[in-house]
Amino acid sequence: MTIILILLNYWMWMSTNAGNPNYMWFQCLAYMVFWSLIMQEFLMAVMKRDKALRMTEKLMAQAAKADGESTIEK
Repeated sequence: MTIILILLNYWMWMSTNAGNPNYMWFQCLAYMVFWSLIMQEFLMAVMKRDKALRMTEKLMAQAAKADGESTIEK
């Protein structure tokens, strides 16, 4: 719905010269801020997931190494 309003406002401003350019500018600014926040949250979630996977793999390797050493000692 918002995209339709942005396009309609753009058409009014550029074609008929009846729109408010400040309103259009703030719409675009708000839209870009929204998408920037969404992308930031997505990238942070991906980085946290990758870190958790690396830590899990490291702990599993340490546990396997410790199990291997304990079976050799027996």
